Amino acid sequence: MNPTGETAAATPAPAAPRPSLAVRAYFVAPPSARDLTLGRLFLGLGLAAIVGSFVLYILSIGLSASSPSTGSILLLVFAIFLVILGNLAGWPLLVFSVIRFHRYQRQRGARSGAASDQQMDYWFNQDMNAIEQRAWQEMGIPRELVTRRPLTVVGPALPTDYAMGLDGKPRYASYEVAVVLLTELQVCAYSCVLNMVTGLRELETTHEFMLTDVTSIGTMNDRLSAHGGAATPGNLIRMAGPIAMSYLTPADVSVRQEFRITLTSGDALAVNVGCHVNGTTLSDERLRHYVRGTVQALRATLREIKRPRD
Repeated sequence: MNPTGETAAATPAPAAPRPSLAVRAYFVAPPSARDLTLGRLFLGLGLAAIVGSFVLYILSIGLSASSPSTGSILLLVFAIFLVILGNLAGWPLLVFSVIRFHRYQRQRGARSGAASDQQMDYWFNQDMNAIEQRAWQEMGIPRELVTRRPLTVVGPALPTDYAMGLDGKPRYASYEVAVVLLTELQVCAYSCVLNMVTGLRELETTHEFMLTDVTSIGTMNDRLSAHGGAATPGNLIRMAGPIAMSYLTPADVSVRQEFRITLTSGDALAVNVGCHVNGTTLSDERLRHYVRGTVQALRATLREIKRPRD
């Protein structure tokens, strides 16, 4: 549910441009060494079966021609049988080899030009700065009325592609973002969904409510299995042709952590800030830093406002 005073923007606003192909490639799984190994194995076995049986056939022909005998004739018959068997086994192995090599090369090509972890972080930080500026514009609050710098919370927007970087940190193709502005009387918030691939800010929404109407601020764990969702092993892989992409949906998440501002009316502003999937917490210290700072600042402000006066 959304707090009262909510308004929604009609169209997404463009953020800083970036090469979308490089971002898309970042979320493509790298080529599997197993495909390359199996491709080489199938190729070797297939060629050995075809060439080996053919060589044995040629040798048996030469032997039967030089010294005809019952044994040489039986050897020739056996060699013919091996040629047939070698082709029946060898050609399918060569086909399997081509399939494995093709899968490896296609994933390698799809991954080509992928952005680095550092480049993704650079664009992420750019986007966070741009969203903060966008919040000022959308809320239209004079800067002198704001009691502290804007506070930001951010987390994965489900469903989304994600990838584990070489540094062990998860990165997402889309994020839920909320920027909170505090005045002496109000909490004002701007929220959107950031599309890292296109650089667009989508589903922009603004919220305004009185500080005295806020009953609680903090993070909570929402067990989605209680709402019909459940973590299903194996659902984290989506196949796009032979290219495996990591894809996270609400059905894959057993526990979702939310940042939430709750009002006396029961309405709430909630932002997804973390996920627990199949025994693994997909979280990033950068995102937790945003959440901790915002919660601490808002709680301090609320305590000051609601502190009994002498």
